Amino acid sequence: LKKFQLLLDKKIKKNFFVCPKYFHCSKFQKIIKRNMSKTQIKKNFSFPTELDSARLVVCDNPQTAFIDALRTGPTILVIKKNEWRPKNILKKNYKELEKNNVIFYSIDKAIKHINENWNDINKWWLSNKTSKSVNKFLNDMNSFDNSLDKWVTYLNNNRKY
Repeated sequence: LKKFQLLLDKKIKKNFFVCPKYFHCSKFQKIIKRNMSKTQIKKNFSFPTELDSARLVVCDNPQTAFIDALRTGPTILVIKKNEWRPKNILKKNYKELEKNNVIFYSIDKAIKHINENWNDINKWWLSNKTSKSVNKFLNDMNSFDNSLDKWVTYLNNNRKY
């Protein structure tokens, strides 16, 4: 987080927000408050709402938030190489996402990518190679549609009164 604040281009920094699911770790909370202004810290549990207006989402965990963000628009994942190991079936996807600047194992490379692409983020995101790798990953994760919403709709439409 501190590196993002130091190395991001100034015009990007003012549009950089932290949107935690919730502050469950006091150490994390202190780091955020030390490195970000109050206006840059979004409310707990506001992540799904913020996705619709985000120009770019930066995730640090390859789980639900990352997949939700990928489904809505430009997203990158920054993780340590040996901190997260995908299942064998997804390793090829991870390599393709890394090759297309969606997954970064270096925060410096991620920041460089953001600085270089910020003015036309969709040029990178909508490029054939990037969108193909993202769509393949989401398809392999069976994440294109919100399955829960489909079930709720189905159950509501077929409710017997």
